[in-house]
Amino acid sequence: MLFRQCAQLDKATGKVSRNRIKELAMFWQKIRSGVMFAASVITCPCHLLIVLPLVLALLAGTPAAVWIIQNVGWFYGGMTLLFFVSLALGFRWMSQPAAECEPRLVHPINKPSRKNTRW
Repeated sequence: MLFRQCAQLDKATGKVSRNRIKELAMFWQKIRSGVMFAASVITCPCHLLIVLPLVLALLAGTPAAVWIIQNVGWFYGGMTLLFFVSLALGFRWMSQPAAECEPRLVHPINKPSRKNTRW
């Protein structure tokens, strides 16, 4: 639905509205920060006491479960590191100002050429 709205052309100019592109970029920024916050909640060290047995139950009988059981300290360390990284990225992406969300073109379309046409 959002892609169709973004792709609609402005009838007066025949171009895609910059406001719609900005709205779509802001929408994906909210989704991205929400996913990072969800990952930080799941990998939080205080929640790992509940999450680890659930993960082991889902992976029961697989080599991954055996590896996790044999290296449970490394698993807790990795999940703690993932918690801090996802929490930092979630806060960073959530607090970006709206001006940074606006997509920038590599080569502006309406930029006048710098070529000297006079000899």
